[in-house]
Amino acid sequence: MNLKPFLMLSALLLAGAGNDPSPKYWILQGPRLDALAMVNSPDAVRFLSQPGRIVIYPAIAAVPAPSSWHVILWRKFGSLALFQEAIDRGKVGNGVQIVGYDPEKWQFTPDNEQADPAGSMIAFAKLAHAHGYKVIVTPAENLMTRNGPGRNKFQAFLDSGIAKQVAPYVDFYHIQAQGLQHNIDGPEPSYRSFVRDMIAQIHGANPNCIVTVGISTNTPGGGGGPTSPQDIAAAVRAVDPMVSGYWMNVVHDDAQTAVDALKLIDSTPQ
Repeated sequence: MNLKPFLMLSALLLAGAGNDPSPKYWILQGPRLDALAMVNSPDAVRFLSQPGRIVIYPAIAAVPAPSSWHVILWRKFGSLALFQEAIDRGKVGNGVQIVGYDPEKWQFTPDNEQADPAGSMIAFAKLAHAHGYKVIVTPAENLMTRNGPGRNKFQAFLDSGIAKQVAPYVDFYHIQAQGLQHNIDGPEPSYRSFVRDMIAQIHGANPNCIVTVGISTNTPGGGGGPTSPQDIAAAVRAVDPMVSGYWMNVVHDDAQTAVDALKLIDSTPQ
């Protein structure tokens, strides 16, 4: 394992994310990363091998990360209860440095955790830190729809103040803004304004928290159809000065879209 990422991570946490615009973290997730073309595409491998780019890579993956990448291993949990079980059984994973908690309105997060996402994320972070892990939380805005349809879920999430409640306890906060990707600067909350306002909450509560944001090859805002590489690159350009990294969500068979987007992003100053 290349130790350079861990030294960079420690330095960034000590210095504060707001004081240094680099490095850029790229979060990858999924049991079949080979199918996402991230480890087989020369363009993707080259992009993620460049200095200043750190890959947060799943400890449980079908294929290892290319040796040229600066890798930090992570494992994501949809449930605080499952993380507690993994801790109790010593099954978090060899080499894992970062653990993630992804509470959403879905079957992987128990109802009681959905009902109190801030409390559950804080409990997760305290447990993780007690066992020596760094923490990333990735809550979905659909938690705001548990009681049925209503106001805009992104605005409701901002108004809930969950981010500023949780930020003091975590090392990384991931903003699931990809659902706004087709509305970069349109009616608010837009992609840019939502990321901006979330970061204001997060850094207002914890200036050292490292913030990443979601980009996707397929977003509901585009009518549920494929997103173009140009759309993804435009989203990155819109928020890049504000964030410390990205999670590329590759949906269905859109791997080439992701690779083509990385090529476009590579031509944009980081």
